[in-house]
Amino acid sequence: MPAGKTYLSGTIIIKSNVEMQVERGAVLQASPDLKDYTVQFVVGALSAGALQPNQAGANMLITSERAENVAFTGGGTIDGEGVSL
Repeated sequence: MPAGKTYLSGTIIIKSNVEMQVERGAVLQASPDLKDYTVQFVVGALSAGALQPNQAGANMLITSERAENVAFTGGGTIDGEGVSL
């Protein structure tokens, strides 16, 4: 991602042999629209693996399954919106 811009995104599914470069001065920003997320993490990471009955899971900005040779490079920012997602 070239510097100087903010790139709004929903779920990104990383495949094998992919380098995701976010150049210094670029921002990959998690979308505030929950409809932009196609993958949810269904095990609670902060609750010993258990979800509360009222929790639907966490929306994933970046995910992968069984991918190999994956790299995140550059000096840019990946802003996953923290607790809001």
